[in-house]
Amino acid sequence: MDVNGNAATGERSNDGSDPVDCDTWAVLCVTDPERAVEAAYRAHSGAVWQAACPLCGPDLAADVVQEVFLRLMRAPAR
Repeated sequence: MDVNGNAATGERSNDGSDPVDCDTWAVLCVTDPERAVEAAYRAHSGAVWQAACPLCGPDLAADVVQEVFLRLMRAPAR
């Protein structure tokens, strides 16, 4: 399973890179937190923006995306 909760089927993340599975992501949180956040950003930033955009508009949605991943970077294991 990848960080999106999808079965490992060779699907690609938003940027076309290979998704990171949950086990790998958990290890990265401990061994390389910066890389773990990068993987989560690649996989989920588009979905976060799409969820925020109808609520607050595109400009603030970009701020929401930034805040979500800054918080994740500060505490990736949460």
